[in-house]
Amino acid sequence: MQATDLPAGPAGALIAPPRAPSQRDLSASGFDLCFGKQHRLLTPREFKAVFDGAVFKASHRSLLLLAIPCAEVALLPESPARLGLVVAKKHARLAVERNRLKRLLRESFRHHKMELAGLDIVALVKPGLWQMDNRAIRTVIEEQWARLLKQRRKAI
Repeated sequence: MQATDLPAGPAGALIAPPRAPSQRDLSASGFDLCFGKQHRLLTPREFKAVFDGAVFKASHRSLLLLAIPCAEVALLPESPARLGLVVAKKHARLAVERNRLKRLLRESFRHHKMELAGLDIVALVKPGLWQMDNRAIRTVIEEQWARLLKQRRKAI
């Protein structure tokens, strides 16, 4: 882009268009916030494996995190963390409430996925979480990630 392509602002100053960091910029710096298929538990078999063989558990009265070492760790030592979400209509009636809880859980997971690499995790929402405000929910989620990581460090 040349200076002649930029719009002129007050007093003839050239204004550069705002540029948000692209996904490529974030990936190059080692900080990737995507939540693609490789970061999700997709099939009932994958969820069942976590529910049946949970090695690590972090529990709060409104949120339960269950985790197992990823089945692919033997093949790929750098296998990504994968997350499965269970938000029952019984515990959050409105779709808006369920979607908000899932959004907050996914957002927090994206920020912690490098630390959680090699784990398959299921987040099970219990009654009452949807009634908290976003700040309180984030606090609960952060505490549970910390507990899960602490258990994982002890097991190593």
